[in-house]
Amino acid sequence: MAKKVNREETRNQVRLEQQKFVDENKHILSVSSLVKIVGISRASYYKFKQKKFNINFLFNELLKKYILKCHNNYKGIYGRLRIKRWLEKKYGIVINHKRVYRLMKELNIKSVIRKKRLKRKYKSPEIVRTNKINRKFTAKNLNEKWSIDVSYIPISNRKFKYLFAIKDLFNGEIVDYSIENSQTLSQVNRTLERALKGKEVKNLTIHSDQGFQFTHKSYISMLEKQGVKVSHSRRGNCIDNSPIESFFGHLKSEFKYLYSPNTDIEIVEAIKKYIKFYNEERIQLKLKGYSPKEYRTIAS
Repeated sequence: MAKKVNREETRNQVRLEQQKFVDENKHILSVSSLVKIVGISRASYYKFKQKKFNINFLFNELLKKYILKCHNNYKGIYGRLRIKRWLEKKYGIVINHKRVYRLMKELNIKSVIRKKRLKRKYKSPEIVRTNKINRKFTAKNLNEKWSIDVSYIPISNRKFKYLFAIKDLFNGEIVDYSIENSQTLSQVNRTLERALKGKEVKNLTIHSDQGFQFTHKSYISMLEKQGVKVSHSRRGNCIDNSPIESFFGHLKSEFKYLYSPNTDIEIVEAIKKYIKFYNEERIQLKLKGYSPKEYRTIAS
């Protein structure tokens, strides 16, 4: 990709030198004679001369450099909408996302394509509460609604790590998380206790699917004793818990491109780095282009 862009820059430089030669010697020979000497046609000479002094052309060339910089910095995980927002935040450039898309096509770059998730297997639920969230995935305050789930992260040779994450629906921030070698009830309860410690949770609703950890009586009892409302999705309906599912989807498709981990230890460290990036830096279109932490700071 870089080689192709470099070749285009080289061609433009050659054209500039050819045009410069013709312009500097027009008082000696005719344009027709000069373009033959440098090996181009009259039409090419005038076309490139017109482009060179075309403000829109020059602006697009500058935009392409910035777009490529964004694409390379974030290893291709940003699409046209997030690149558009990145240009606004970084350089104050406000343009239409369609223009970004067109220039990305000229650069022959595109965002990373997310892979389909494998189907999940469920155990019979022990206790199921009603769906109190009911797909109302917005919150007016911090610690009002949390979306939680456990997801597998492929490591190597059919080995997996299991990531339990807690997402606040006010600003999309990952409140807390844990990474384990297997799915356990203790992983969920321990991480939730840590996340809840020192917080005002009288008006908090925690929403999950009907996984065995989230329907176990010890999980339900632990939360309801603290005044937390427990909410469950309908059976096998991932859309009912789409906020945390969305986070897992982004993580699985992006973190390997950002950090290029190879070993099991490097993958775990990359996951931790990605969550920090997600909270503190990653552009969230639903938050007007701010990261979750930036949005929380502005709202406080």
